[in-house]
Amino acid sequence: MKKRVFLNLGSLVASNHISLLFVFLLVTALSMYVMTGLKVKMSFKDLMPRDDPTVIELDRIIDHFSSSSNLIVAISGNEEELVQFAEDVAPQIEAIKPEIKRVDYTSDRDFLARYGFMLTRTSSLKNMRSMFKDTGLLPFLTAINDNFEKTYIEDDEGLSNAEKEDQAVQSLDGIRNYLLTMKQYIESDEPLPTAIGEDVAERFLLGEPYYLSPERDMILLFAQPAFPIDNMDTVIPVVNRVDSLVTAGLAKYPSLKGGLTGTMTLARDETIGAQEDMNYTSIISFVLIILLFIFSFRMIAAPLLAGISLIVGVIWTGALAQIIYGHLNMMTSMFAVVLMGLGIDFNIHIISAYQDARAHGDSPAKAILSMYSHCGNGVLVGAMTTALAFLTMLVSKNTGMKEFGFIAGLGVLLTMLSAMIVLPPMLLLRERLSSRKKAEKPIKAVSFTFLGNASAFIARNRWLVAILTLLLTGFFLYQAMNIRFNYNYLDLEPKGLSSVVLQDKVIEKYDLTTDMFMVTTETIAESRAIADKAKQFKSIGMVSSISSLIPSTLEQEERKPLIEVIRDDLVKNTNSEFEPANMDAFIDELYRLEDNIIELSQLAFMGGQDKVDRKAKTITGDMELPPEKRSSIVQGLVAKIESKPDAVESLKAFHEAFQPRMHEIALGMTDTTTLTLDILPENIRNRYLSKDGKQFLVTIYPRKQVWDFAYLKDLKERMHEIDPKITGMPLVFYILIQYIGKDGRLAAMLTIAVVFLLLLVDFRSLKNTLVALIPLFFGAIWMVGIMKLVGMQLNILNLMGVPLILGMGIDDGVHILNRYRVEGSGNIKSTFTSTGKAVLLTTLTTMLAFGSMGFATMRGLASLGITLFIGIAACFVTTLLVIPAALAIIDKTKEK
Repeated sequence: MKKRVFLNLGSLVASNHISLLFVFLLVTALSMYVMTGLKVKMSFKDLMPRDDPTVIELDRIIDHFSSSSNLIVAISGNEEELVQFAEDVAPQIEAIKPEIKRVDYTSDRDFLARYGFMLTRTSSLKNMRSMFKDTGLLPFLTAINDNFEKTYIEDDEGLSNAEKEDQAVQSLDGIRNYLLTMKQYIESDEPLPTAIGEDVAERFLLGEPYYLSPERDMILLFAQPAFPIDNMDTVIPVVNRVDSLVTAGLAKYPSLKGGLTGTMTLARDETIGAQEDMNYTSIISFVLIILLFIFSFRMIAAPLLAGISLIVGVIWTGALAQIIYGHLNMMTSMFAVVLMGLGIDFNIHIISAYQDARAHGDSPAKAILSMYSHCGNGVLVGAMTTALAFLTMLVSKNTGMKEFGFIAGLGVLLTMLSAMIVLPPMLLLRERLSSRKKAEKPIKAVSFTFLGNASAFIARNRWLVAILTLLLTGFFLYQAMNIRFNYNYLDLEPKGLSSVVLQDKVIEKYDLTTDMFMVTTETIAESRAIADKAKQFKSIGMVSSISSLIPSTLEQEERKPLIEVIRDDLVKNTNSEFEPANMDAFIDELYRLEDNIIELSQLAFMGGQDKVDRKAKTITGDMELPPEKRSSIVQGLVAKIESKPDAVESLKAFHEAFQPRMHEIALGMTDTTTLTLDILPENIRNRYLSKDGKQFLVTIYPRKQVWDFAYLKDLKERMHEIDPKITGMPLVFYILIQYIGKDGRLAAMLTIAVVFLLLLVDFRSLKNTLVALIPLFFGAIWMVGIMKLVGMQLNILNLMGVPLILGMGIDDGVHILNRYRVEGSGNIKSTFTSTGKAVLLTTLTTMLAFGSMGFATMRGLASLGITLFIGIAACFVTTLLVIPAALAIIDKTKEK
């Protein structure tokens, strides 16, 4: 039946090749037009099943909250230039309307200057009351010490969570500025501008105005986009515009370094990287395959025609991918390279069989019939087994594997169809247009007789080869069982990607990562409950919630009387004069302050609060160093005071600049108006409120890089303790790994079952089916074992190589056994000499195609290419070792 179908197809092609080529040209041109709309989505969110609750919630947040994605400018350098850079560049970025809503690089000082005390914890308000009774120089410093001891030394909860840790850093920053400016006044022989003392007062009460790191050597600018992260048509041009503005800004400040990071920058980098990888790896793959083809067949025209046939199949596939899905994802983005590696195999078998027929003197039309008769079934079965291996991925729950399986499976069938119906008419047309004489002999291809000789040697030494193969397989199995899985998503990215490098620096400087968890609530009270729970975990670096700006009604009612007392104290404030007699007591208070900060530093060190420890050491110096090498601000200030005769006057001058502004700001912060949502400025509300104004967003930032799997697993469990609805890219990635593990195992088992049944139907022999499957299993084991030996690890992308090899690696055995059935029993050498040539070439071309993926900048895609390169080679070697030995054993058994 199949033979008759192939003969009819051959007759159709032979008699109508011109008409067929015209039809195929029209179909391909239309497909190229459709394919131009194909887009690339590189977020691993797009690999997840669309009905997964975590993905549904994340999509909903992305749609309703523009602050769910971030575009961050991170710049390092000296403080003064960092501030100038921010002031220069932020307005330029903000001018990108309407795509950028605003750029945040300073704290909400106006809001704090009015409601600062209402936002202060009740316990802190109680502790700080004494600071405003007498704001004279000595009483104020004494009150600072008293407040410091009550808040951090006597209170065991003083550094109990990330929020309190940040408050401690802010307090230390204020004290540091206070001491340094005091020292500046003492050192100066000329009167200093009043603004210097006023600035210290503002920083002391309102905190650092800019988003500087604790060491003050990095600044962050947050650009809030007005579009979702999955709108890549907008993401790429907008991020590029911001990038160009930052680059131009850095050119003005040569000492500054930095760039863009955050989720949107990474999405831009991934998408552009994938598109570039897809383009140039496809070109590399195509060129290498055609060169090998030309060398092997010692002709140019036929390999180029095979290349055209291959490209036609890829275009047809791309067009259908656009019609069905409209996009490519992280896994499907390299479909062209995959199909070049697989699709060229069909063209090689067809050209090889056609060339053999022409070499035996057949006419072009008869050679076409001979080609279909000899290799048509092998090409069809090989394509079906490979396609079915891919299509088994349709049972996967994760969208990435499902779409990849469908596109690749469909692509294999289409490239096979192109080889079967496009290449033969082109071969006939080439013959028709050729100027060579009929009597001229075809060019002889490179001989592959060594394969026949090798198979004959293996057949003669079948038992020795079988034992050695089993031993090698056992060794590789042991290695495969010890291979590790790399869960770090960033290891799939291009090495040295600037957005990832900057992200690591942000983690180092700010002790939090930009990869956040998110959850929505219906009320502010729910947001507060979630934020309070999240703040209790040491692994959380920061929680952003509207509840931090709108305390509960109970908290506000508790704070109002305390604020009123502070206001009364400020109104009645006595500002006692600083006299020379106060100097000793003042110096004692300075030393007391240093002791308090040293004690806080030790507590922070033992509790793992590195930010507090580092900030404290900027004031006291490193206590592990000798006294003469320890750079202590307090020690330096005291030395200056003791060495300057008119130090009292200098201290008075500082206080006269500092105290009025401090008094003014503190008095302004005593507003006891009840804080509600309506009071918040619009730019603050937009960070937390959904577009429809019905929900609130709580964002939770971990302390360190989330892609450490053990850390991510712990975070996932803690997040679900807080609220089961919590979502975010890290959680999506964690769940994706679980899906891929389950789906990969299921796809592998289904592939084995489908391939087994297909071969059983085709061969109608359990014996031949098992002979074809044995080298496949051995090849898969060898592949993973070799990966372990060369230092590779499994990841979410190259893990797909296992089920793929089960589908692709069977081709070698299928073609060999099909040809062996035609040649007849005992013709192992002639089978491997003829069909072995095509099998070796298909192996080499497939290896070249997948090997070209190794040049991809996306390390995940490169690892998949290298994995398949190893796997294809392993399957060929095991086929060459196992099948001659197995066939020889079977033949000898028959003879007996």
